[in-house]
Amino acid sequence: MKKVITIVAVAFMLFAGTTQAQKGNLSVNLGYAPQTFSSVTTIMGNDTKSSTNYTGFFAGINYTNRLSSNLGLNIGVQGRYNYKTEENSLATIKNTQFLIDVPVMLSFGIQLGNDARLSCFAGPAISFALQGKTVTTGKISSNDYDYEWYDNDEDIEHQQYRFDLSAVAGLAFQFRTLRIFGGYRQGFLDQAKPEAIKTTTNGLFAGLGIML
Repeated sequence: MKKVITIVAVAFMLFAGTTQAQKGNLSVNLGYAPQTFSSVTTIMGNDTKSSTNYTGFFAGINYTNRLSSNLGLNIGVQGRYNYKTEENSLATIKNTQFLIDVPVMLSFGIQLGNDARLSCFAGPAISFALQGKTVTTGKISSNDYDYEWYDNDEDIEHQQYRFDLSAVAGLAFQFRTLRIFGGYRQGFLDQAKPEAIKTTTNGLFAGLGIML
């Protein structure tokens, strides 16, 4: 939790610094951000690839500091929620994950008349997972079996790391106080603790922002 507080505090310090330097744009954002966990399992020199798709949503704030008429620095803080439900003849399996993202994007935009602006953006995003959990409910016995994804060394097979670093790129269109944006993110850090498994994340995203 101390790491989360530090990340959020640094982000807001950056917000404050850029706000004092020159006037910018603050927006509140909501959006859809599905996530894919891509894994490679290596056993006796043989690799097996697999992927798991999660539904995801996010909400947060973003500050844009105009460095020039075309260049901008975008700093954000957002919460992101991922989930996936599986069902078979024996059980229902529910997976949930909640993360804090801090994206820092450099943008290049062009003005389209007085009210519209089209821009592209790219940069890194740091993610910290607050919660990750899988709950399996038996259909016959109705007994629950659950495990945490983080800080549970007794179940190392399913354990993951909390931190991720992603490269993000996308496009945004702003009309007056309304901003529509979308793009792609690719994680670089291995999320799986077992040595035989390497897991990275990726996914598209699309969102709507209201300029304040």
